[in-house]
Amino acid sequence: MNFNYLPIQILLFVAFLWPISRVWLRFKENTVKLGDFLFWTGFWLAGVFVIFYPDSLTYFAHLVGVGRGSDLAVYCALLILFYLIFRINVNMENVRHDISKLVREIALMEEKNKQK
Repeated sequence: MNFNYLPIQILLFVAFLWPISRVWLRFKENTVKLGDFLFWTGFWLAGVFVIFYPDSLTYFAHLVGVGRGSDLAVYCALLILFYLIFRINVNMENVRHDISKLVREIALMEEKNKQK
């Protein structure tokens, strides 16, 4: 087994440990659901795998018809970012709807209290 890692690999590995630890702590605190925990842990562990085996990304890129592994990483990152932006927008719309409903109910309750 080859343990001659480049400084960038070590730096990125340490950098990837931080979000993995944050997801784990949030899961233990029950602020992150199991599905989100598995998604994010898998995502960051896949990143760790690619750090130490960069040729694997090129292999997968050729399987799907992309020329370079770095191109595949950019395409996947964009896909994930767009999906997460979509989820954030859906959640924001749900919050907006809930706030509107709550404000409406408070206004009706205040009107009832004024009539008494």
